[in-house]
Amino acid sequence: MTSILPLLAALLCLRALLKSNTDISAKILFSSMLIMSLSQVIGLFLIDHSLKGAIFFADTFLVAMYFFFTSLVTFIYRVTIKNNNIFFLYLIPCILTCLHFMGFMVEGYRIEQSSLMHDDGQFAALFDLLVVVSLFTCLGLSIINYKWSDDRITMSKNLLAKYSIIPLLVYVATFVVLSTTEYAVSATFVVPPIVIYSSLVYSYIANPNVIDCSTGINHLYKRYKAVAPFVFSNSSKDEIESIKREMQKQRIEELLIKHKGVIQLVADDMNMHRKSIENKIAEYDLKDTIAL
Repeated sequence: MTSILPLLAALLCLRALLKSNTDISAKILFSSMLIMSLSQVIGLFLIDHSLKGAIFFADTFLVAMYFFFTSLVTFIYRVTIKNNNIFFLYLIPCILTCLHFMGFMVEGYRIEQSSLMHDDGQFAALFDLLVVVSLFTCLGLSIINYKWSDDRITMSKNLLAKYSIIPLLVYVATFVVLSTTEYAVSATFVVPPIVIYSSLVYSYIANPNVIDCSTGINHLYKRYKAVAPFVFSNSSKDEIESIKREMQKQRIEELLIKHKGVIQLVADDMNMHRKSIENKIAEYDLKDTIAL
C-alpha cells in the first residue's frame, strides 16, 4: 500500500516529462522527480527481499532530491530568461552527491516502521540548507520576473510560480523541523505529495500558454464566472455572444485597474484603438473604474 503514492507520482512525472518538449530545465526537473518516485517504488519492494538493493535505490532517491531542488530554481529562472548561464548551479547537487557517497550526508540506514530510514551524516544540514535556499530563491525569482516581464503569458507564469512555492515552503519547513526531533517522518510519506503537487503545477506552468492572470489573482473568480457557462453548458449562439461580451468587459476592467485608468495603455494591451476602448467603457458602464 505504501508504494501507491510513489507510483502515482511516477506516472504523473512521466506524463509531465513527455509533455515538456520546450525547455531543458523542465525536462531535468521532471526527470529528477521521476527518478525519485521510481526509486521509492523499487526500494519499498526490495526492503523485504534485498536490503543492499533497497539501500542502492535509497541513495538514488536522495541524489535525485539534490537535483530536484536545484532544477526547480533553474526552471523558475528560465520561465522568463531563456539563457544557459544558470546551469552552473548543477555543481551544487554534484558536490552533494560526492559528499553523499563519501558518507558525509548519510552515515547509514536502518529499517523502521517498514521503511528504510537514514542516519544523518556530518554534512547532512547542507541538504536542509539547499532546500530552504532553493525555495526562497524560487519565490524571489518569480516575484522579480513578474515585475520585469513585458508580456502577459510570462507574467502569468511567474505569478502562478510565486503562489505555487508558498505551499511547498510551508510543507517542507514542517518536515525539516520534524526531522530534528523524535517525530521524524519517513520520506515514503513526505515526498510523494510534494512530487504529485509539483508535477501537476509545474507541468502546467511549462505549457506554452496558461490562464491569463497577469493583472493579479484577485480577478480570477470573476473571470471563471464569466467563462464557466461557456465551458460547462451547451450554450446557444446568443448566450455565447453574451459570454464573450462579459469576458471582454472583465478584461477591460482588469486592465483599467492595472493601468490606473490610463485608456491608451489599455488599448495597447488589447491591440485596439483608443476610441474603441472608450466606446467599450461607455457600453459596459466602467467609468467608475477610470476614476480609480
